[in-house]
Order: sequence, then C-alpha cells, then structure tokens
Amino acid sequence: MARVAIFVEDRVVRDSSGHVLTTNRRLGGEEWRRLGPRGDEAVLCVRLTHLDTLDAGHRVGGEVVRLPYFQGIGQAAWRMPELLYRSLRIARGVDLVVVKLPGLVGTAGIVAAKLSRTPLAVHFVGDPEESVSDSVSLRARLLKASAKRISQWAVRQADAVRYPTRTFLQEKYPAAHPTREYWYTDASVIVVGEVPDTTSFIRGRIVAIGSQERMYKGHDVLIKALATVREQVPGAHLVLVGNGACRRDLESLVDEMGLGDLVDFVDFLDGWAAVSDMIESAHVFAMPSMVEGLPRALLEAMSLGAPCVGSDVSGIPELLPPELLVPRGAVAPLAEILIRIMEDDDLRQAVARTCLERCTPFTASAMDENIEGWRGTLSEMTRRT
Repeated sequence: MARVAIFVEDRVVRDSSGHVLTTNRRLGGEEWRRLGPRGDEAVLCVRLTHLDTLDAGHRVGGEVVRLPYFQGIGQAAWRMPELLYRSLRIARGVDLVVVKLPGLVGTAGIVAAKLSRTPLAVHFVGDPEESVSDSVSLRARLLKASAKRISQWAVRQADAVRYPTRTFLQEKYPAAHPTREYWYTDASVIVVGEVPDTTSFIRGRIVAIGSQERMYKGHDVLIKALATVREQVPGAHLVLVGNGACRRDLESLVDEMGLGDLVDFVDFLDGWAAVSDMIESAHVFAMPSMVEGLPRALLEAMSLGAPCVGSDVSGIPELLPPELLVPRGAVAPLAEILIRIMEDDDLRQAVARTCLERCTPFTASAMDENIEGWRGTLSEMTRRT
C-alpha cells in the first residue's frame, strides 16, 4: 500500500485529552483523506499547536504529522527553516505528496517533493494575487506580481493539478501537464425542485458562512454594509457563521459601528441539517469575498434555492450572473443590492430561481468524469514510485 502525505494550510490544536481539533469541518473526522487517492495510507501534515486560543470544534481522525506552528508573515519568517526541514523529512518517506495552494505550508510541501523527487499533486484552491491589497502603492504592486509569479511557478512543478474553477484559475495559473489537469468542487450539490416559498425564511436575515482566519471572506464588508441596510430594511440583521483568528477584530468592528444587537456570531454548524436550516432561514445569502476559488458555501446556498449575492472575484462569476455581483470590498454597492432584494419579494424569488438554475452544472453527477479522472491519476502516480 502506498503512503501519501497531504499538506494543508489549516491550523489545528491538540487538547488536554490528546485529541486533534480543527475549526474546518471539512477536515473533521477523516474527511481530509478525500484530498488524496482512495485506499492508500495517508498522513495529514498541518500546523499543530497546544494553545487554547484556537477555538476548534471538529475532531480530526487518522494520522496527523505536526508542522511548526505559526500565524502571520512575521512568525512564518523565522519558522520557515524548520517548516522546510520537516517537510523534506516527510516527503522522503512517502510515495506521493499532495498539497493545497496557495499558502506557505503548500509551498514548503512542493519544495520538499521536488528535492526528494517524490511525485506531486496540487489542489490549487484560490488566486493569491487577489489576497493582496488593492492599493496602487509600489509595495502592493510588487506583492501582487510576486504572489502571481510564485504561484505560477508552484503550479508548474506539479505532476497533476486540480482546480475548483472551470476556466478562471486554469488560464491564470496553467498546469505544466494539460492532460493531467482537472476541475471540480468538493461541494455535494443537491438541486432542489423549486424555490422555497416566501414564508420559509426570516425577514431581514443576511447569512454569510466562511472562515474567519483572515478577512478574505468579506465579513467586515458585510458588517459595514449592514449599517446602511438597517436604515431601509426593518429588522435587518446579520448572521456570520465561522471562526478564526479575526473573530475578535470583527467583534470590535461591530461594537465600533454600534451594531451589537444586529450581528450574531455562530462558531460552527454541526452537520448538513444545521447548515441547510441556516441557509434556508436567510432572506439573502451573501459572499462578498476578497479572494476565492469556487466557494462551496455559496454553491450549497444556491442549490437550496436561496437568493445569493457575491463579489466579482475568481470563480464566483462562474456561479452568479453579473447583476448579482459587486466589486470586492465595495460597501455601498453591496448594501444597495441587499436592500433591493430584501425589499422586493418578486425580485427575491427571481434571484433564487436564477441561482438554482446556475448551480446545475456543479452537481456531483455532472462532475463525475473529472472526479474519477483526478482520483485515477493520483492512484497511477503512487504506483509509479
């Protein structure tokens, strides 16, 4: 049986009982094994801490290999030698390295795989250039150019690449081996037969789901937009589902704007039933992300017949039509589109139908060929070692 190392960017914690916990429900249990080939022995390589400041609620199963813990560029700089050393030791002991990009952990996994001549597969999940500030300063322009070039280099090192988008990331970050290039999303989409009626949601409720490890999900933009929305929509309130290092910053922003009674923070939702109940309660589902691949939460919301809006980044325009998109970071346009949908029930229904129709190409059955192709390629790569 082959042995596979899977490098991911998430941070996890080991509690006093020895259990490894994560904030990411998609790593919970042994779901992380889905990133690798079927049937092979796999190890999860991840930043691991014993700090109780990481509020994690999902237990991780299987074998976990500790990478040095860091948070932010400052800490990463002095932990990088240890990260590379540990990654190289791991890569030399496995038959296949699988990494998620962009990110420092994934990049370290790539360097280790190339130095050890271990086959390499990459899950390229988002555009790093979008994560850099939109400032026109020389520093911002240099950071954007560097992020793009490093990621283009990293993707070209892979023996196989999987993208979440149909075209966007492929064109910007092309693989070296087009015949081993695949796309599909992990979302399990079940297309409902019709849009729920207008009595099935909570009026005024705006729902957003996503990690708060960084500000890239745009939860801060939604909080700022809510200040305008509440002036025109009675009962307007916001539910932010997720957790991470930026939670306190978001809570501080809510307090600064005097919105404490209008914003609810929910750490995580336990199981699909809880997720679907939350989405179906939304007057509008919003994803004003600053950077994305093809967002699972948005696709799930669309598949449940929720009216959705999003930012014009990466794969989101592959899901939503132009009239439901706003420029990333733009507070006023976001507030305007939320108000229009929430004030007009007929428009809300029309938007929900549009979202439902546009998620059809992303059902599991529609993506079966790509899924099986990717998994088959990973299995072939382990047999070549």
